Order: sequence, then C-alpha cells, then structure tokens
Amino acid sequence: MKTNRNGLALMLCLALAGAGVAHAESFNYHGSLSAAGEPASGQYDLRLTLYSAAQGGNVVAGPIDVHGVAVTDGNFSVPVDFGASLAGSAQTWLAVAVKSGNGAWEALDGRSPVAPAGASCPGSWALDGNAGNPPDSYIGTADTGEVMVKRNGYNAIRVRGDGSVEMSPYTAAEAPGLRATSLGFSNGAKGNYSFAAGWNSLTNNTGSFVWGDRGSTTIFADSAADQFIIGAKGGVGINTATNISGAPLDKTLTIAPRDGTSVASLSFKYGADRSWDMSNLLDGFILQKPGDGGGIAMLVGANAQVIGFNGGLPSAAQPFKVGTNPTNGNGAYLSAGGTWTNASSRFFKQGFANVDAGEVLAKLVAMPMQTWYYLDGEAEGRHLGPVAEDFASAFGLGHDAQHISTVDANGVALAAIQGLNQKLEAENADLRARLDALAAKVEALSNRAE
Repeated sequence: MKTNRNGLALMLCLALAGAGVAHAESFNYHGSLSAAGEPASGQYDLRLTLYSAAQGGNVVAGPIDVHGVAVTDGNFSVPVDFGASLAGSAQTWLAVAVKSGNGAWEALDGRSPVAPAGASCPGSWALDGNAGNPPDSYIGTADTGEVMVKRNGYNAIRVRGDGSVEMSPYTAAEAPGLRATSLGFSNGAKGNYSFAAGWNSLTNNTGSFVWGDRGSTTIFADSAADQFIIGAKGGVGINTATNISGAPLDKTLTIAPRDGTSVASLSFKYGADRSWDMSNLLDGFILQKPGDGGGIAMLVGANAQVIGFNGGLPSAAQPFKVGTNPTNGNGAYLSAGGTWTNASSRFFKQGFANVDAGEVLAKLVAMPMQTWYYLDGEAEGRHLGPVAEDFASAFGLGHDAQHISTVDANGVALAAIQGLNQKLEAENADLRARLDALAAKVEALSNRAE
C-alpha cells in the first residue's frame, strides 16, 4: 500500500487555507490514499509527527495516532490536535505513517509543510490572501509529480512534471508535451512547445498551434511540426470582426488593417517565381504578378476583367493578353470589342520557309469538309471545317494532330487564295493568248475578203 504524496501535501495546504486562521497545533487534515495504485477505501490508522525540518531535524510534537480514519474513494478528512499550543513556533513539517488493521506502520516518503499560527501553507496563498510570504516560497511539489486542481469533481488545472499545463472548465485536456499548453474543452497539446485551444483541438508535433471551433465534432489536429492552424466555422478575421460589407464574419477569411480601413496592400511570397501581390491603391487594382519563371497578372476595379499571362500586364483596351513583361506582351489578346488577335509580328517569329501556294490550294481542295458539333455541345449548334487529323496530315502544322490553330487555318486559307490567284492568272494569260491569236486570224481573213 502506498499513498499519493503530492495529493497529501496539496490537500493539506488547501485544508489549512480554508480554516481562516490556522494553527499548527490543530487543523483538519484532508488527504488522499491509494493502495496498489488504486484509490483506497476502508478504515486506516494514521501516525502523525511534527518535525522542525523537512529532513532530519528534531521532533516538535507527537507522534500521535489517529485510529479508524474513514477513507472513501481514496479521500479522507480528520481533525488533528497535537495538544500543547505551538502558537508562534517556527515552520514545521508533518511526517505521516499509515497502517491497515493489524499491519505494520508504513512511513510515507517526505514530509508535508505545516504553517505556524496565523498562516496557511508556507509560501502559499490562503483562499482569502496572505502577506509576508518568503521570497522562495511556492505552492506545489518538490519532485516531478503533478499538481492538480479540480472544480466540481472535474480537472480544472493540471501542471505536469515536464512543465506542461492543461486547463479545462469541464474535462481534463492533455498537455504532455514539454512546455505545452492546452486551453478550452477536450483539447490536447502533445507536441513540445505547442498550443491547443478551443474545442477538440490536438497538437501532435513540436511547435504547432491549433485552434478548433465549437462546431467541430471530430479532432482538429496538426499534421507536421511548426504549423499554425485555425478552424473557425463562423469565419476568420485578422484585425476585423466583420467582412468587407460590414456584416459579421461568415465562412470567409477577412483581413483588414487595425484602424478599420480597407486593406491597401497585401503580399504573399512563397518562392522565387511564386509571389502574389494585391493592392487597391489604384482604384481596385489587384495584381498577381510573376516571378522569375512567369505568372499571371489581373486587374479589377477601373480595369475590370482584365487578365494577362506570362507577365503581360494589360490595359483596359486589351482585357486578355499574353506577354513577356508588363509593357510589350508576346502575342495574343482579346480586344475590348471581342476580337481575338494573334501574335504575328516578325519579331515574334523565326525559322521562316517559303511555301508552294498552288500545292497548298490543291491539298485544301482535296481535304474533306463537313459540318459537325462537339461532343456534349449539340446545344451550341453545328460547325463547319476539317478535322485536325486531316489538316495535320496535309500540312504538317501545329504540335499535335488533335488541334487546329487559328493562325494555321488562316495561313492555309491565305496561301490557298494566293494559289487560286496564281492559277487564275495562268489560265487568264492562256485565254488572252488564245484570244489574241483568234483576233489575229479574224483580222487576216477580213483583210483577204476586201
């Protein structure tokens, strides 16, 4: 059989504190007792002795034996009276031995401090306050055991030997991590230097912060070290409790300056070529700009629905544009009037080669032309033209045989027009020569008739 020393020491201090003016010669001794690791129940005898020091020292009073102490679920309370008044005496320490029935006395390890008259636990605070505590005094244990405070039978505060603290108004939350803290309901801070708060929150890894809202029915936890995770069903606000419309936060993330104005500029950077800047300094201007390897640019507000790719920063006249930098662009854009314009400048091209316009015309004339509609696109109506496989086989343009670029289709049409023009000019030249020959013959016949 053994007792819970930490429980005895702590409960003794609390009992004396609740007595108003406590005297070392008499007090109510509240404690807890366990046998084989389980809360004890039954009748036990206590042998109590006051010493002048925590170890060694002289006997100040006792020993006295208290027989038949009733222990229920490990807890007991018994009045103790050492007889002669010890008022004004120095700090004393209580040594306890316990036995059951005819068994031998078993001394508990260590001694519990007992305050002199007019004070409670040495260096501790009474429920109604203390004064004159020594600078090195404290409430708690002198070993690695836990200190626990309960409310209405439930754990409220638990300080573990590893420095972690857990607090809960209803049930105990775990905080076994080194210097970890758990607050709220049913939370656990298991990772070292971690923090879990709110409802059903859990940190399993070092350095993580997890906050869970009350709406969570499952454990809300981190997945790796050094994470900052917030679960808030009603929305997350930084420097604000309302969304951009002024209404209470909803299921959104809202960020605003502390002074209540709108955000002027917000930047995210997560790599050399992956940065994201937003700003409303220029009439609702939002820019998602590229880094070293390209990106996307967008404008809203005065330049609403303007977007550019690969670094092209378009103006309102070019709502959709692809460029190499914010000023020149490298090609295609959608005009404000809805016209798609492809890149065609000589400065965007290389690898030039001449074509036989007549050959292009012949291939185009031989190519099947049909009307059709796209899969699942019947509602948008029929279209007319070749299939990409025939187009690629005939002209070898593009990078695959499943698509036809508008640039290639237009180029084939223009080349075929040139080929048709060349064919017509050749035919016309032949016809003119034949007509000229016929005209000469007619003129010769006419001259003979005369």
